Amino acid sequence: MLKTSLKVAIVGASGLAGKELINILEDSDLNISELSLFSSINSAGEKVEYKDQTLTIQELKSPKDIDADLVFLATDSKLSLDLAPKLVALGKTVIDKSSAFRTTNPLIVPSVNGELLKNITGASIIASPNCVAGPLCEVLNPIKNKYGLLQVIVSSYQAVS
Repeated sequence: MLKTSLKVAIVGASGLAGKELINILEDSDLNISELSLFSSINSAGEKVEYKDQTLTIQELKSPKDIDADLVFLATDSKLSLDLAPKLVALGKTVIDKSSAFRTTNPLIVPSVNGELLKNITGASIIASPNCVAGPLCEVLNPIKNKYGLLQVIVSSYQAVS
């Protein structure tokens, strides 16, 4: 899947998850030749600093507007359910940050099961675990590897707002 240089897009770039993705990509070693940012009409036109560039968030009118190899969806589940299959049909690899595909698609935590990315060929949807499951997997994986785990029960109380 990975090329030497990637065109990357973030849909939902003006939200909290989108802004954090921009920061993570800025600090990453991923070779990004072009970063495109999309949102609803409400945030279109906003300026974002990325590395040595000022990027403008564009309104996403159609999935065909996205010229990228890899698309991050930092959107709600309803939009992800609608948009992700259309992007895959256009040949894009999608990493979805919502809960839309968590029960049907591979959940990837790079430090735990990142090797699964090698098995992905062509356009596909990769589901991102939620904010509790990802870090919990990172902590529990070494324990599982050394001692084994039969069961883990977790309760998470997150703000509704």
